[in-house]
Amino acid sequence: MSESLRIASAEVVRHGILHVRWSDGSEGIVDLKGMIARGGVFSFLEKDAAFGKVAVAADGRAVQWTDPYDDIISITADALYARANVMRDLAA
Repeated sequence: MSESLRIASAEVVRHGILHVRWSDGSEGIVDLKGMIARGGVFSFLEKDAAFGKVAVAADGRAVQWTDPYDDIISITADALYARANVMRDLAA
């Protein structure tokens, strides 16, 4: 992944799964169910309402959620890209 590649958008497909679009036009489906199931800092995302509040960081370098303690919990663009089933933009 390029140093300049950023997340353009992230949408919930269903609980635990995101559809992510990157700044280069590629997009992919990212399954985070296993990460959430392992618990730890991601355990609060077991609740549908919490997972549904995904946001893209202002600089596009991560997706993030705010946990019950008002801490920002994030997953970097690189980590999402590595986990994604990525489809290249055919128009590019």
